[in-house]
Amino acid sequence: MRIVQRVGREPGLEGDPERRRKRRSAMASTFGLFSVKAMNQALNVEASKLRSEVALRSSLVARLRSVDDRAMSIRDFVPQVAAE
Repeated sequence: MRIVQRVGREPGLEGDPERRRKRRSAMASTFGLFSVKAMNQALNVEASKLRSEVALRSSLVARLRSVDDRAMSIRDFVPQVAAE
């Protein structure tokens, strides 16, 4: 019966409360790091979506400007051809 009670325990931790406290603290910080990592990943995904949206809008504005510039150059060119 004594073997069953010791399963899953760290050897040498039975009589040392300081080592048990450090072990619990280390485990808690490890599990805390997992939640921090998950939160950082979620924030990175959201930031990536925002960067993609900003890039898409910037490219659309640039495309509209180029179309507008092209139209203006054509409008400017047509009267010159007609005047000749």
